[in-house]
Order: sequence, then structure tokens, then C-alpha cells
Amino acid sequence: MKKICLLFSFIGLFTHLFSQNKKLLIIGLDGCRADVVNHRYAPTMDSIIHLKNTAYSYKMRNERRTMSATNWSSLLTGVHFSKHKAKNNRKFYKGDFVNYPPFMKYLKDENPELKCASYSTWGDINKYIMLDYLDDITNANKDLADSVVENKVLSMLKLPEVYDATFVHLEDIDHNGHLKGFSKNNATYTDAVTRKDSFVKEILSIVQERKIKYIEDWLVIITTDHGGRRIGRASGHSFGMINPNIRQNFLIMNGDSVNSGKIIAPRTIDIAYSILTFFGVKIKPEWNLQGKTIGLKD
Repeated sequence: MKKICLLFSFIGLFTHLFSQNKKLLIIGLDGCRADVVNHRYAPTMDSIIHLKNTAYSYKMRNERRTMSATNWSSLLTGVHFSKHKAKNNRKFYKGDFVNYPPFMKYLKDENPELKCASYSTWGDINKYIMLDYLDDITNANKDLADSVVENKVLSMLKLPEVYDATFVHLEDIDHNGHLKGFSKNNATYTDAVTRKDSFVKEILSIVQERKIKYIEDWLVIITTDHGGRRIGRASGHSFGMINPNIRQNFLIMNGDSVNSGKIIAPRTIDIAYSILTFFGVKIKPEWNLQGKTIGLKD
């Protein structure tokens, strides 16, 4: 009887340790249109969608206000802009992230030992949404070059112990879209996509090594806040547009917990909800989340 009890105690301990070994990495490629995530411009991301542990969509619907502040807020909080109030970039500071915090808060409430990080080229994302819930950060008071953020992420992932939930934001694609247009016909735009695809390839290689070496259960999410259209520098993804190149975004979810195949009608707000599901967090009605679980096995 003692041996049986000891065996079940060991199994319980192993299960607990494995459940705590879940890891999340979100790679946010600002301004990346869905139609450039293909073999020509993004061969790594294009190849990922064909893997048996990948769920994907080229028609994820973002917010009606197709601004960066609005959509990164919706992605991280799991509610529409009518609740989080970050209606545009200029008024990011007016966002209500007390009543509608990022998913990191719920993770830490569930398990205070979980560690979260955010490496963002755009400092405002950290400053206004996530600063109170982070154990590591690149910046909150200034913007950074993508290369600085990429090096930080790569260095972190090579450490024996990494953060449980990490958000990465990269600006280069969006920057080149504003310069000469969000379009497959703009070589500076597609070149930026290819550069980020190479970064994704490097990241996934490290993650795959970690899965084996440290027995980690990874969920990697690659997505964007908005697309764009080929017009002048002044805009390219103005709020309220119905243009599918702005509102229909791509989403890639990869990991052993992922249900392979196309995701039907995903929305930006579904991402935070799905992350909480991945970590086994029970969604409470009083949080007023508006998303649903997508891309994961039952």
C-alpha cells in the first residue's frame, strides 16, 4: 500500500511539474498583411502551417478601429475596444487596463510563481498595458530598434530557465509599410517581412531544442495587429476600414496542445482567452472577457 501511495504521489508531482512547465511565446509582427505570409516572402511561416501541430488562419478579424494601440490592447486583454477604451494611438494612455488587464495578471493571480516578460519595440505597449505584471522588460519609455529586441529574445531563450509567458513586438514591417505602402509591390515592405521570417526560423529552432532538453510544453503564437493598403505615408490602415487587407489578419498557433488545421472565424480577442485555456486558468465571469478558446485540443 505504501508503494502504491508513493507511486501516485510521484505521478502527481510529475504531473504538477509538467503542468508548470508550459511556456508561451507570442511574436507580434506589426502591420504584416496576411497575403505576404507565403512561400515567397515568408517561407518559414508558410511551412509552419503545414505541420501537424499547427492551427492557422488568414482571416482573423481585428477591431473595427484598425490602429495598433487598439488591436494590441484587444489581443492582450481579450476584450473589444469598447471596454478597454484604447481607441487610437494618440489616446493609448486613456485605456482602461485596471478593469480590463492583460492576460498576464490572470496568470499571476492563478500562480504567483509564473514569470512574464514583454520585449517590445514600441514602448507604449509595455508602459500602458503590461508594466505592472512583468518580470522582465526591454523598455517602457522609449522605442527600440527591432534588432535590439530580437537579440534580447534570443539571449533569453538560450538561458536554462526562461519566462513562462513572453510577448514580443516587432515594428519593422509596419515602418516600411508607412514609408512606401503596405503592398506586395513594395520591395522594402516584403523585404522586412522576409527579415522577420528569418527571426521566426531562429526562434523556432531554439524552442524545438528546448522542448527536448527541458521537457517544456510550448505554445508559439505568431500574428499581427492590422494589415494595410498601398497609399501614402500618412495612413495605410486607418480605423473603420472594411478593406480585407487591413481587417483580415493572419494567425499561426504552434505546439503540442494545438489542434491542427484551419481556425474558423478567429478574432483578435480570442488570443488572450486561448492563452488562459492553455495554462489551465478557469475563466471567471466577472472578468467580462469577450473571446473564446481557439486552436487548442479539447
